[in-house]
Amino acid sequence: MGAEARAGRRRVENFVYDSKVFGESWDEHKARIQSESPMGKLPGWNLFSVIVKTNDDLRQEVFTMQLIHKLKSIFEFEAPHLWLRTYRIVATGANIGLLETITDACSLDHLKKTFAGGNLSDYFRSVYGEPSSPEFIAAQRRFIESMAAYSIVSYVLLLKDRHNGNILLSAEGRVIHIDFGFILGIAPGGMFSVEDAPFKLTKEMVDVMGGLGSPGYKRFRHCLCEGFSVLQKYQSEIAALLQTTGQHSPFPCFHGAKLARVIADMRTRLCVGQSWRDIQHRVDQLLRKSYNAWGTRQYDSFQLRSNNIHP
Repeated sequence: MGAEARAGRRRVENFVYDSKVFGESWDEHKARIQSESPMGKLPGWNLFSVIVKTNDDLRQEVFTMQLIHKLKSIFEFEAPHLWLRTYRIVATGANIGLLETITDACSLDHLKKTFAGGNLSDYFRSVYGEPSSPEFIAAQRRFIESMAAYSIVSYVLLLKDRHNGNILLSAEGRVIHIDFGFILGIAPGGMFSVEDAPFKLTKEMVDVMGGLGSPGYKRFRHCLCEGFSVLQKYQSEIAALLQTTGQHSPFPCFHGAKLARVIADMRTRLCVGQSWRDIQHRVDQLLRKSYNAWGTRQYDSFQLRSNNIHP
């Protein structure tokens, strides 16, 4: 038995699957359920994983996912390496609905509790090998490009509640954000929040990239600049989604705010009308405000004490 098998890992296409952290893969789980099901041999048999969520109005989250899907479609057309993962949400009632499960992924909180040491960069080395190995370089690139895409989403939509229970890592090494109940400035504590950084960028995340000033970090910065440059061309389409949904909307994210101001502020965050050099300057400002930010650390500390969610 090889070292990877002993460690609960196996190669899947171009990455290493760590079953100790991620458990049974979705393909394995699906095949096992199908083999055990009396209807498994019927044509068209399929398995779909969902979460039933109650006592929560999911309609605002559906709207948020529509916005993220719009950004995703723009990135896929203009800069496909800027990777986002959308998922289906169905509001079946005023306070109940279904959410698609993200398979072959786990929260950063779960990873830290499962992996000895709990450090992201140590985990990447443990699974993908030395930083010079092709496997590590590929996983690191996927991490960087998904981090850039979700950092843009977090800033443009003013996402809050970004603790490590709401940020996932896929088995391929990509970052995925979930749970979008707090957008456009609203937060778990109301309009006030210690989460005042443009987006979550911890030292651990930057260490996976190679550290400040590394080629990986420079790639991250370039991807941010590229993403803003692309999105500003589609600002009217993004604004139209806000205009259509925000007019007389019951959603909390529009309460107490003038819709025209919400749209104008988003256009500013999209860097509308700015040159490449202007965007670079703006991105550098965002990076300085986000890296290892005091508010981010305070919110993670609060979540650890109150909900045992590891930072």
